[in-house]
Amino acid sequence: MSPLPAVSRWSSRPSHVLAAALGGLVVTTFPISVFSLALPQLETEFHASLDAVTWVITAPLLGFAVALPALGRISDLFGHRRVYLAGTVGAGVFAFLSALAPTLSSLIIFRTLGQITGAATTPASLAMIAAVYSPDRRLKIMGLWSLAAAGSPVVGIVAGGPLIQLFGWRSIFLIQGFLAGPAIIYAWLVLPKGTARNRARVDVWGLVILAVALTAGMVALELLPQSGMRLWVILTALVFVAGFAAFFRVEKKAASPVLPLEMLRVRNFYVPTLTQALSTFAYMGGYILTPLLLETQFGMSVSRASLVLLARPIAFCIGAPVTSRISRLTPRRAAIGGTGLMAIALPVFALSAGLLSLSLLIAGNVLAGFGNGMSQPGLTTSVVNAVSPDRHATASGIMQMMGQVGAVAGITVAGSIVAAGSGRAPFTMAFLVAAIPALLGFVTAWFILSPSRGQDEATQEPSALETANEPS
Repeated sequence: MSPLPAVSRWSSRPSHVLAAALGGLVVTTFPISVFSLALPQLETEFHASLDAVTWVITAPLLGFAVALPALGRISDLFGHRRVYLAGTVGAGVFAFLSALAPTLSSLIIFRTLGQITGAATTPASLAMIAAVYSPDRRLKIMGLWSLAAAGSPVVGIVAGGPLIQLFGWRSIFLIQGFLAGPAIIYAWLVLPKGTARNRARVDVWGLVILAVALTAGMVALELLPQSGMRLWVILTALVFVAGFAAFFRVEKKAASPVLPLEMLRVRNFYVPTLTQALSTFAYMGGYILTPLLLETQFGMSVSRASLVLLARPIAFCIGAPVTSRISRLTPRRAAIGGTGLMAIALPVFALSAGLLSLSLLIAGNVLAGFGNGMSQPGLTTSVVNAVSPDRHATASGIMQMMGQVGAVAGITVAGSIVAAGSGRAPFTMAFLVAAIPALLGFVTAWFILSPSRGQDEATQEPSALETANEPS
């Protein structure tokens, strides 16, 4: 691997690049989950219903999922450092605007735009890290990346609760905006300019059609459990199907496509991406059910339930960095082991609901958290190692987008099952339903190629730079 041109005397050190990339990632993602704690304040301040204020959470998540593949491709085309810095700056600016939002609608708009711009840090940070670490070291490093990506929202919940209670919800965005400043300065100093850069034209039509199709699909999932929305569900689902059909037709003719279709023939790209969607469906489906089960069936208060829920993120924070440091653990083995623990966790959850066993519920949380922490670095490393460097951000953006789609689907299905009944039985059924994609994710993980074969697959694939410069 050739050395990257220096931006400063620090930029050639991989550890400094890692710290800068993870710093911006944490700053832009930590408010994702913490704002759920502020919904009662928003209802009171803006005199709005719960359905209205929940769009402060839902709309940014939709925007984040839709933006990931587009920003990943733009990052590969115009430089990961440039897109990463722009995304961090945008997230900081919109954080301040969110803190000053005078109305609920303006808050929703600023939050969504902040999450869309901040989404640039996810694929760009991964691509820059992959550029300075060799394939044989990436599993350990991706463990730290996964820890930052998933751990920062946990830190947000732990620290954000007292902040919201003492100083109000606006304090969260003021802190985010001020933290963005040092992150931007440090990143500007140390991030390399030598990451992949391609001056090919942006596939605007592909980006627009993909955004419309993804938005329609995510909205359809959100509306599915709501009564009286069947017509809108059908219409948005039709837009989703038609949009993706049009997207693939456009991509076949595009000179620099958003999704190079040859990537769909690379097993270590499409298998881990599918596994990510399935395991995230199960993980988030179980995650949304656990607090409801604790409060409605175990009779716990919100504060006590939150303490029980900490078992899952703590287990994740242990699983992500620890398992990726085991020398004999390859990305494939990490993915298989992690998804296997996830497949075990969901039946344990179902049993805990049926027996009202708190110990089994905690055990399920530990298994799910550790399993997800173990599998994420393996899945991410498999995808990064399977594609050429000029497609790292594109591939990771698509993979993360599929994870978001799986999360929304899992939350929607689990919530619909529980809402349709009463007592413990619906929870047991919902956990068992979520166990199906968990088991499928475990099965698909076995089809990930071993490191040597997966890397051979990547070297045989032509780079986007080469294909864009071929004479027609």
